[in-house]
Amino acid sequence: MDELGFVIYAPLLSVAGLRNLCKPHDLKTMLVGRMPRAVSKLKVDRPFILRHLNRGYGPEVLDKTLQHFQLGRQCAQLEKEIAGLTEACGGGAEAVAAAERKSALMSKLKGEAIGGMAIKLDPKTRKKIQKELDEIERVHGAKLDGV
Repeated sequence: MDELGFVIYAPLLSVAGLRNLCKPHDLKTMLVGRMPRAVSKLKVDRPFILRHLNRGYGPEVLDKTLQHFQLGRQCAQLEKEIAGLTEACGGGAEAVAAAERKSALMSKLKGEAIGGMAIKLDPKTRKKIQKELDEIERVHGAKLDGV
């Protein structure tokens, strides 16, 4: 994206002449203000794809769009956030897997199930799940709270 641009303000060249002058505040904003955020309005739908295929363009034409750059930046940002979270928990993929297992065991212990039905566990199963939760907590400690 072009970060440096040129602004040409010439009200005398317009048909309206001096009636087309802008206010000093607007002129300052135009020269040194923040550039508005560009947002893609491209919609890739069936007619778009068929039209481009008919014209002989391939999927590489989408690599030049603003939407492609926006999605690329979003992916990079999400990857940074994920890397930061896994670094914060200290264990990487192993800690994430342990956190998922802990969450699944907690929902079993509470009696939650798919479809909103409550499942009652017998004491032996409840004790087994609690023992596995204690083991996960002992191995990973408080690192799992941030995951």
